[in-house]
Amino acid sequence: QSLAQELNDKDFHPDKAATKAYHTIWSPENIRQRNFAVFGGEFLMKQNVVGLRGFFVGFFRLPQPLWAGFLAGWPTLPDNDQHESWYKRIWYGLNFFVQIPWQVAVAMTVDIVGYSL
Repeated sequence: QSLAQELNDKDFHPDKAATKAYHTIWSPENIRQRNFAVFGGEFLMKQNVVGLRGFFVGFFRLPQPLWAGFLAGWPTLPDNDQHESWYKRIWYGLNFFVQIPWQVAVAMTVDIVGYSL
């Protein structure tokens, strides 16, 4: 049932319509990509100056399509194909991980585990 039909239904339920709208706009893949970016933002907010420097030095050491695609942040934008699947995000993460100082890598690993539980 389309969202328009849901809105015009004689037994209209706002929560049901909101859920339909949400799932129409946010596919599971888009939700995963958004969560990936949110995790990165939350991680950055926890870092001190040294951690931030290490993070961004490592980030911009990546090949441009990897960091530019991450910053594009949305499907169909330039280089975002580098992040559109789970496997590509894992590849990005592994490439990034080897570019950052070990202290930042350890902190990120701890946050990944905490975020995943």
